[in-house]
Amino acid sequence: MYAGKFAPAFTSAVQIETFLSDAVLRSNPVLPTFFELYLTTKIMVLIRFGKWDAILREPFKPDTTIYLAHTLFLHYGRALAFAATGDVPSAKIEECNFAELRTRLAPDSRLKHNVNVVQMAEIAELIMSA
Repeated sequence: MYAGKFAPAFTSAVQIETFLSDAVLRSNPVLPTFFELYLTTKIMVLIRFGKWDAILREPFKPDTTIYLAHTLFLHYGRALAFAATGDVPSAKIEECNFAELRTRLAPDSRLKHNVNVVQMAEIAELIMSA
């Protein structure tokens, strides 16, 4: 991810969020299916670089219908952050929140290139169980 450099990776992730604004995602009902999963990039950058405090400060988006993937992977990031900082009970709560939301996923609900959100969630679930 950007040759292991946090600053360009984070800057790019923030630019994605700027481009894929709430207004853009709401402008057409099909847009969340193909673009909302990109909003998890910032979370993944924070995870990749171990920015645990930043992950825990990251707010949930207000509408889980539109921000399904963001909500799912913020629970994942928070589970990792809590576990990495020694707060195992809170990590388990986030893991449960992730698992509950994961049951509502359909493979075609969110796509990122040729990978769907269920496939990504399966990987995240394996990481959390380790």
